[in-house]
Amino acid sequence: GSCILSNVTRKAAEMGLVIEGAEVVFDAAKRTEPLGIDPLRYRVILTSEEPAARLQELYRIATTNGAATNAILNGVTPQSELIVQPRVGLDHDQRRRHQLAAQPGEEMKIAAVTDDRISISQHFGRAPLYLVVTVEDGRIVSREARDKLGHAQFSGEEHEAPHEPDPRGHGFDPASQDRHVRMTAAIADCEVLLARGMGAGAYESMKRAGIRPIVTDLANIDDAVAAFLAGTLTDHPEALH
Repeated sequence: GSCILSNVTRKAAEMGLVIEGAEVVFDAAKRTEPLGIDPLRYRVILTSEEPAARLQELYRIATTNGAATNAILNGVTPQSELIVQPRVGLDHDQRRRHQLAAQPGEEMKIAAVTDDRISISQHFGRAPLYLVVTVEDGRIVSREARDKLGHAQFSGEEHEAPHEPDPRGHGFDPASQDRHVRMTAAIADCEVLLARGMGAGAYESMKRAGIRPIVTDLANIDDAVAAFLAGTLTDHPEALH
């Protein structure tokens, strides 16, 4: 873990990225019959407001160059994932830094769940479309509607009800997490997702995919994008279900 963290610190400085916090969490189990170690899994948890695409690149480099554990584990290849946590409570200067697309030459993509390509849907799971806007130099330069998987497509699949309610909220069971991964594929190139309502499991799945989810009370997509670029868009995680 220290090797990966060292790589994160060094490479982030080279890339000009601001990382507020970094942590590596390992999961592994020792086997006695036969003697060995079960496949190693670890999570790289970064707290940052930098663009998701750049954090993914940082993660790729840090974990590739930090794979000395392969030799130690006698050929067991570690499995890893990136989790991005946005910093809570940004002050004015931090909000200015958060204006990712306002920098000259910077480009980013922001997705919004929608039913009509104009307004943000109130339900992430039921919305049939993503509207993806490309922002450059602080303004929208293109927009694209993309099909989105949702409840309509998943209705025919088996749903295994959890034995007990998850205290974290809705959508943390394995089947739901798998559906969230499939729903995320269409916006893998986006850095932000706007919704007016979603489950806590979907919210966390977006963060694990390197996409920043924002639950907003603004209905109009253009208004929400403008507020995000101005650093004034408020996330309402208390509205998750």
